[in-house]
Amino acid sequence: MVNKYWANLKFFVSEHLIAIFFALLVGTLCSLPQFLAIWSLGEQYKGIPFLYSDSEFVYLARIQEIFDGHLSASSHVFYEYKDSVSITPPSGEYFYFLGSKLLGISIIGFVYLSKLIFPAILFLLIYFLVLLLTKKIESECGLGQKLTAILAGLTSTIGYEFFNYRTLIPLLSGNTQNLNLNIWTRLINPITGAILLFLFFIFLLKIIEGKRKLIIPAGILLFLMIGYIFSFGISLLTCLILSIIFAVKKEYRIFKDLLSVILFSTIIFAVYIFISLMTNPYPTDSLRMGLFLTHTVLLNKLLLLVISFFAVSSLYFVKNKTFFKDERNNWWLFLLSVVLACFISYTQQVVTGMTVWPQHLVQYTIPISIITVLVLLFNFFSNNWRKIYIPFLIILIFSNVFMSLMSLLTYKNILIDFIDVQKYGEAVNWIKLNAEKDCVILSSDNRMNRIIPALTRCNVYLSDWVFSGVPMDRVRHNYFLYLRLKGITPDTIDSYLSENKEEVSNLFFRDWKDLFMDNNDPWLNKISNKKEIENWKEELNLDLASDFKKFMNNDLLEQIKKYRIDHVIINGADIGKYKELKLNLIEETGDFKIYKLN
Repeated sequence: MVNKYWANLKFFVSEHLIAIFFALLVGTLCSLPQFLAIWSLGEQYKGIPFLYSDSEFVYLARIQEIFDGHLSASSHVFYEYKDSVSITPPSGEYFYFLGSKLLGISIIGFVYLSKLIFPAILFLLIYFLVLLLTKKIESECGLGQKLTAILAGLTSTIGYEFFNYRTLIPLLSGNTQNLNLNIWTRLINPITGAILLFLFFIFLLKIIEGKRKLIIPAGILLFLMIGYIFSFGISLLTCLILSIIFAVKKEYRIFKDLLSVILFSTIIFAVYIFISLMTNPYPTDSLRMGLFLTHTVLLNKLLLLVISFFAVSSLYFVKNKTFFKDERNNWWLFLLSVVLACFISYTQQVVTGMTVWPQHLVQYTIPISIITVLVLLFNFFSNNWRKIYIPFLIILIFSNVFMSLMSLLTYKNILIDFIDVQKYGEAVNWIKLNAEKDCVILSSDNRMNRIIPALTRCNVYLSDWVFSGVPMDRVRHNYFLYLRLKGITPDTIDSYLSENKEEVSNLFFRDWKDLFMDNNDPWLNKISNKKEIENWKEELNLDLASDFKKFMNNDLLEQIKKYRIDHVIINGADIGKYKELKLNLIEETGDFKIYKLN
């Protein structure tokens, strides 16, 4: 038994050795900037990790919550709101929790490792998906098939950023200033959603082939994707469209199997939603988390091009009705389903009147578009002009690698800030070693308030992360305390609020139209009533100014003790702001002093 398993493994590795090499290359190229940044700092590195993609400290704090025993990660910053169930279940966070536990390494250790292994896994999943979509009657994979799959994996991972012309054109001239860190190295999302999505696609194809034992695993994968609505929506729609297609074809075994996947996932999903609604008392959280109530469509130009290419190329492939009866052509039905699922994801709000920040759909529609085009090209060129097709693939493969090598130095664009953020390292290390689990720390430094929940077992008193699970009374209380510690007075509050409109919007927004009103997004501008938003902001400022003046009449210590507080961290230069409090200095480290509140 062992010998047979070992022989199968050796055959698998030898059969896909080139793909395994490229997977390791993808992981290395994606993760190298973080290691180069840390290495560049030398002794200046004080343990604050290189996390510069959007919301990475938030995601890290949610992982830390699970380690601390708060399994729903419903409140990663505040102590008081940990008993509810989050409207965004932390399914992706458990990848990191379980990975860290299984390997016996720290959270940060696995975070660094994940930036290598997760992009590599994504590459392999796309590689094997394309092999399934391009396979012929023969069991062995041909060179053209493997190269097509490798190109799809490379272009979807290390080549992803080059689909933005604002990035590609400067890069071709040697300018890396506009480059971002690779999207698949961002913590939690979209990488975990992508891994689940493409593994789900592979399972669907296997179920269509008759592997019924994958029905329950596929249902579990579909459920796990509810942590990121974009991958969940595309997956659910793909499965639903496929089931309809096979029902029309009267292939009822496949229809029932695909429907079983949806039903199994739906049952688990319904239970979770019921529990979430029962335990989350804030009905506006969905709007504050990115839900839009609109019928206005957002169309993606790349997806429209791919749909057009698919439609035109189908005139070549679909020559007669017998095409649909041949199971070897299920690849076309699958691509049709996925492309339609992507299109519906962008346009479903015409009917439902609801959508969730559709700009994030490109994270998955770009790889899906790449796969669709390359599979269509393979199925055309594998029988025609093969001598041209193979060199074409090789050139594109090396072009992806070359441009990715050019982008390795993107970390230098943010190196100055990475050096500056290390000033928090000594204070954070003291908290990790000395502060009790779930303690609450007051700091008026916004960056410190993002770092503490991510790197320690403690919570913070003040935070600008108020998207869900936080009552507005607490948001208002915290903001007034922040202003008071900042030195704002009843005489200066009106002018301060007028000059800091973005700060106010970032805390008190009703939905993302309020939050991103000034970012000049064409779709957002189309669905926003700017005059109404401006009027709302003016009324809000008047209301805040009035309540702040009342807040200032109360004793500061009494106001602070309204919620749990254990320690106060102060930058040495800011000590005067806390003169009303009775503080007991317990540690001085780096630029910061740590106090116990008497």
